[in-house]
Amino acid sequence: MYLLASCASIMGVDEPTLDPAAVVLPSGADASPSGAEGGSEADGSANVDAATRCTGATCADGRACCNGACADTKSDIANCGGCGKTCGKDHGAPKCTDGSCAWTCDVGYARCDTTGSAGCETKVDTTSRCGACNIDCSATVANANSPSCASLKCTYTSCTDDFVDKDNNRQNGCEAACGADGQPCCSGGGNNSCKGRLQCNNGTCGD
Repeated sequence: MYLLASCASIMGVDEPTLDPAAVVLPSGADASPSGAEGGSEADGSANVDAATRCTGATCADGRACCNGACADTKSDIANCGGCGKTCGKDHGAPKCTDGSCAWTCDVGYARCDTTGSAGCETKVDTTSRCGACNIDCSATVANANSPSCASLKCTYTSCTDDFVDKDNNRQNGCEAACGADGQPCCSGGGNNSCKGRLQCNNGTCGD
């Protein structure tokens, strides 16, 4: 055909236009560009590193195939205990150990929802949760007025009548009763404001 086209050009006749679709290739010939191999752009496989690509049963060392990549479900915080099980990062640093999430919480936060995986979701600077999930100052600070939480520790404004803070530990309140028969005198210092029948004066009981 090319020979005919050249002769036609010499004779002044327009050369015929070749239609690529009309070209018949020999049986078994490859029409793709030389050197093209691998997956297609459509399925994205051409851009996946063959060393990390997996299909479910190709991962070694007990790893799992998660979203097309091999993952260690014993230590991977994005796949902790199974594919897609994420250790959240709310107010703490997560870690996956033996397939279970654990957190080092930021100061003032704690993990009170033990069934969730968000992280350290709860602030613990309130009277009902002071320094920890289970510390309620209203319950732990005894015989005291206006219990509250300050610097993540329970405290109070003053002891109620007939009670003193004998151990000077503001977190447990005013634990010692004064003025009752058979009650030992409180020690000197602290909130020695007994107003009962007997008073505590610098460690000595008096009327």
